[in-house]
Amino acid sequence: MIGTSSCQGQSTVYLSLTTMAENPDSAEMLMVIQQIQALHCKETREAALQSLVQDDSIRESSLPLLLWHSFGAVSILIQEIMSINRSVSSPYLSNRVRWALALFQGIASHPRAKLILIYAEIPKHLKPFLDIRNEEMHHESLRHSSLVVLEALVKVDDAKVIGFFLKYDMITSFLNCMEFGGALSRTTATFIVHRILLNKDVFSHCDQAGRFLDILRRLELMINELAKGGSFAEDTRKQLLQQIILCYHRLLENPVHMLNLETSFPRS
Repeated sequence: MIGTSSCQGQSTVYLSLTTMAENPDSAEMLMVIQQIQALHCKETREAALQSLVQDDSIRESSLPLLLWHSFGAVSILIQEIMSINRSVSSPYLSNRVRWALALFQGIASHPRAKLILIYAEIPKHLKPFLDIRNEEMHHESLRHSSLVVLEALVKVDDAKVIGFFLKYDMITSFLNCMEFGGALSRTTATFIVHRILLNKDVFSHCDQAGRFLDILRRLELMINELAKGGSFAEDTRKQLLQQIILCYHRLLENPVHMLNLETSFPRS
């Protein structure tokens, strides 16, 4: 466990022997801890966020757990995200929140840390970015960065993750990204929707919430845009089409909705 004091006073770091054993390069580890401490000071927070995001080797191993068990660190990341919810039109603030989202992505990708995000209901704080309908570049960047965090959660099958998404009807936000997002956001959102559709309880949820026809409408919309040759790179076009086909394939497994599929499936 790591403890830090406020930036006005002297900082004291407590590093468990277990963490030291897992990370023998103590000099590098102490540098990371200093950056985590720097998050507590508004004057050094931006530089600390950027530094932590750039340290790939630590981010992929120890940093997710260090962040989570460092007093106040996750709260600071949430504060960064919530602050931009009030001024989402500022490209400058977007950099800081993207770095915070990148650190959350590391936590979401870590096998020992990802479910902590669900138990703490942190993905709820990303929903406003998914619900943006503005197509400007910095809005798209925030949208895609948020989707990447959630994509990391669904890459490994876990009913708790899907259950969380269904409980808070986050599928509506993913559908919004499929309609208003850029090529990368659409591809990532469609991947997440497909992973949700694989859950055994999803069809009853979609029926109750009226989401089934919403999903079909978004899939049809994207198929039509691909057919018109929209501004998609060839690789992205193939990836998006693959995810769309996988969604249709899963939907075809539900005989109750076969008639809806027959009437809404694109003909051209």
